[in-house]
Amino acid sequence: MRGIIGIRIIFFFGVFAILSGILIQFNAEVNYPEQESGVMPASMAADSDEIIEKIEYSQKDDQSNNLIFTGIGILFTLLLAGTSFEFFKVLLLVSLLIPIVSKRNNSEDDILNRGRILGYLEANAGINFSALRDGLGLANGVSAYHLNLLESNGQIISWRDGKLRRYAISSLSQEEVKLIQNPIIGTRLAILEVLGDSGNMGISGPEIRSKLSISRQLLSHHMLELRKNNLVSLVKESKRPRWQNSNEGNKLLTISKEIKKSD
Repeated sequence: MRGIIGIRIIFFFGVFAILSGILIQFNAEVNYPEQESGVMPASMAADSDEIIEKIEYSQKDDQSNNLIFTGIGILFTLLLAGTSFEFFKVLLLVSLLIPIVSKRNNSEDDILNRGRILGYLEANAGINFSALRDGLGLANGVSAYHLNLLESNGQIISWRDGKLRRYAISSLSQEEVKLIQNPIIGTRLAILEVLGDSGNMGISGPEIRSKLSISRQLLSHHMLELRKNNLVSLVKESKRPRWQNSNEGNKLLTISKEIKKSD
């Protein structure tokens, strides 16, 4: 999975910045106890030295605060991105938790969980990370660990889909993977559903518009795209042609429904 090294570098830079800021602040306070002691200088020379020390202390204090705030900002940004985007959350889990979790010895539970994941993916190809995790009742770190291990072993594949991260078993054909990675959604899915319900008799354009309450222009646009991809076919060509789903259209309809249900 791309980005793992980058995430680790950014995370450790944030932690390093916070620790460095705390260390600088600690050293400054140890080396300049007079800042809080209230001891008055004995001469002008001592007064001048104290002014210089105050300036140095202030500079170190500013440097310390800048490092701490920078580190906190970096870690907060990573956390916010992981909360907002599922694919980034998976990347964070794989980058930061996998090195810890992977050190433990494989147990029967680990083998069982990987078997459960493979079976679940076989039945729910294209399911996203959160839906798979919730469906199997696993924790974030455990799910990410096993999915990463299965993908590294070539048993499953994954891809980014907008904010989501989706998974499927690797034994699928290229054609099946292509269908899963590009499910039909929105109006085009609704059109395929209407055509699927019409059976072998097919259905005309005006009837589709009536069922979906869409304009003629919008229907023409979507039907053109569906025809380009060989997802619909003509039952009867006339002034009012009747349409039905092609075999590819029915396959994609089934896959799209399953992915929509799993989400």
